[in-house]
Amino acid sequence: MRPADADGRRRATASGPLRGAGPSPGSAGFARPRLVFLTGPPDVGKTEVCRCVAETARHRGLRVCGLITEARRLASGRIVQTVLNVRTGERRRLADYVGVDEGEPIGSGAAGRFSWTFVGEALRWGRHELERCLASPTDLLVIDQIGPLELVAGSGWVNAVQILEAGRFGVAVVVVNPLVVEHLRRRLHATDVTEIEVGVASSTGLCERLVRLALEGRREPGG
Repeated sequence: MRPADADGRRRATASGPLRGAGPSPGSAGFARPRLVFLTGPPDVGKTEVCRCVAETARHRGLRVCGLITEARRLASGRIVQTVLNVRTGERRRLADYVGVDEGEPIGSGAAGRFSWTFVGEALRWGRHELERCLASPTDLLVIDQIGPLELVAGSGWVNAVQILEAGRFGVAVVVVNPLVVEHLRRRLHATDVTEIEVGVASSTGLCERLVRLALEGRREPGG
């Protein structure tokens, strides 16, 4: 665990202890982090960590909810994204890779374009499924991911911020595009966030550590 930054953010290495801004575990006043941000460049294993955490936590009896975005290459060579509902296991096609010349605008002005075209019905379905995470107590909330699509363009999982603000979960593991980490922290007025930069070599043990964190944060019935 690195010391707290001037803004109160706690950064942890992908192999270090997951602790909140407070004394060590077991001492009076220990603050367990309820929000964990996973950041890092593409293709380092952030989605794999989310999938492992969700599956392992469910097998250990935790109530898990949220969305995971998966990219894969089809036999034709095209690259597509699917979205997985971790509560039900349902998948839907979310987006097609088209490159920045043909993608949808990021926002007004000269903000550029996304490299994807998105399926509107899948976006609406995903937002609806996130809303359903508020309907019953959730031990582990997983959101993969929050980025410029949500915080700049006002699309994608745009309601994820409200879901996180509601706090009806024990622990939330959220993949956050590095470009919007500070923006998201300000939106959430978050002071108890643990931010982990995931690397290829460090993602293996992270799954188990996040599951242990979720087990510690298990919500009581009716909580």
